Amino acid sequence: MANTSNYYFNKPTVGGSQNSWGGDLNENWDKIDKLLYGASFTDSESNTVEKIRPDLDKDNWAINGAAVTASAAELNKLDGATVTTSQLNVLGAITASAAELNKLDDCTTSTTELNHVTGVTGAIQTQIDNLANGTTNITTIDFGDWTITETGGELLFAASGTNKMKLDASGNLTITGSLNTNGTI
Repeated sequence: MANTSNYYFNKPTVGGSQNSWGGDLNENWDKIDKLLYGASFTDSESNTVEKIRPDLDKDNWAINGAAVTASAAELNKLDGATVTTSQLNVLGAITASAAELNKLDDCTTSTTELNHVTGVTGAIQTQIDNLANGTTNITTIDFGDWTITETGGELLFAASGTNKMKLDASGNLTITGSLNTNGTI
């Protein structure tokens, strides 16, 4: 009896395996069953064969009927990734261009610092969005009841829409109301 060269399947001898071909073929079926199940085996002649390691081509592989279109290099980028599905789904809402995202290369902001903006809403979120979208010439920062507006080289600090303080480029400070120099907060 001879074996195949890769998986050691039994090859009954034509006209010479009269009493053993049934056992040979049954062993072959057991080997195929293990290989298709993803298991290794050692046959009756001590030949060990590792489980099938497919060499699949891009676009020629499907899982549950859905074609896998990623290349091996693309799939290997996920090696060691520890993100969750919900974390990946956040990426679906990103509309920044590649140039805008490349600005992050030199970013030194830590994850802890970035997490401080979680849950920010309203006018402050609008300001953060403007910064994220590359709008770097912001003239008004809105904190809700308070705003800081730059106009004509002056910073105007307003509460509920009424200017309370002005700081000009020369450092002159003008205020409305009382100035407490020894007060406590």
